[in-house]
Amino acid sequence: MNRFISRKLPLAASIMFLAACSGSVEQASRPIAEVAPQFEAPVNEIDPATYQLGPGDKISIRTFREDDLSFPEMTVGSSGAIAFPLIGRVQASGLTAFELAERIEEGLARTYLRNPDVTVMIEEVALDQFVVEGAVVQSGVFDLREDTTLIEAVARARGTNEFASRDDVVIFRTIDGQRMGALFDLNAIERGYQEDPRIVAGDTIIVHADGARRAYLDFLRASPLAAAVFRAIN
Repeated sequence: MNRFISRKLPLAASIMFLAACSGSVEQASRPIAEVAPQFEAPVNEIDPATYQLGPGDKISIRTFREDDLSFPEMTVGSSGAIAFPLIGRVQASGLTAFELAERIEEGLARTYLRNPDVTVMIEEVALDQFVVEGAVVQSGVFDLREDTTLIEAVARARGTNEFASRDDVVIFRTIDGQRMGALFDLNAIERGYQEDPRIVAGDTIIVHADGARRAYLDFLRASPLAAAVFRAIN
């Protein structure tokens, strides 16, 4: 598969927030002065062989000898998925263009074509955006402004709704090709007990609702380190 992209865009480097955080404001009382600063990598060239697709990215899909299954432009949705004919919802976020093409081929082979040949090319990378989902008033993809923080990002989604568990907010971020997650407490941030983390391009913020968050909490609290440290998502 022949894929290329020549745009140069900023990429997030390994970023760790060492603020204390847990299920209550009282447990998240470590001074902000102990929080380590975050670091960013210099501008790098996107490598389509390793770049993992994310919400807002635009791609083209060509299915050999199948014009009805070929699309000059398709955008990865805020959930990280695309809708493809005959297959339905296909998760694209976290996959390379080659891996997405293989996934589409597998779906078409099960439902429609024998030995399908699919090519996915990256047309535009939306690294200047972030996603807010979950228990907020208006979820969606938002343009990233300079020095956007978590509190501002949630405000851009018109704030949390009545079902929100404000102490269970997760930022998902791709660091060195690995999907990572970190848990934050909006109440602790607003009261000054926890640093308001800066949002970087490509972040996905999920505000959990009461009763719908246990798997994330079990995962993020499994380590003795502070919950605000980014951990790998398997």
